[in-house]
Amino acid sequence: NIAAISEALGFSPKYTNFILATAGYSTPETIADDARFTLSEEDFHFISNWYFFAILNLAKLKENKAQPAWIAKRLGISTIQARDALDLLTCRGYIEKVKGKLRRSVVPINTSRDVPSTALKNHNSQILEKAQESIWKVPVQERDISSMTLAIDRKKLQKAKELINKFKDDMEELIESNNPDDVYNLSIQLFPLTVRTGETNATL
Repeated sequence: NIAAISEALGFSPKYTNFILATAGYSTPETIADDARFTLSEEDFHFISNWYFFAILNLAKLKENKAQPAWIAKRLGISTIQARDALDLLTCRGYIEKVKGKLRRSVVPINTSRDVPSTALKNHNSQILEKAQESIWKVPVQERDISSMTLAIDRKKLQKAKELINKFKDDMEELIESNNPDDVYNLSIQLFPLTVRTGETNATL
């Protein structure tokens, strides 16, 4: 039944395999390392604040606590924000509390790409604000923020996006660990500084 429903909903074979493994019908070792699922706009709306994804990754730390006070301290948010986020993530099945610790219940998550998304705009805006804060608060040895200004050929923009996505995948493979001790965010910005005649950014 799980397999039939997954197929009807259009889930990928990898994600179907993950669901079956979670339900005990196959072993987790059969799941491909790059298995992912894409959040719908509706689902992403509920967890678009930056700290929801940070909490999901806190669950990967060996020493973690399923306590709002601990989460709040690690992320620099209020205890109320941590409690509400933890409750929502637990309620929607993204995370579990096991013996006083956080345990992630989902495979890595993708969001939509190249489609208008209010939730994604909200998330990216918050991430940019956090990056700006880190310029002044985080020692340079613990961050890397740089930029370059280019005169480009717009016909090559799609290829540039593909290279950026490949770079993110390569970076994830390089830097993620089986024994992580911190949660970082990798952000890459590529956007126009010019406004073409007759166009405004307000419609984007």
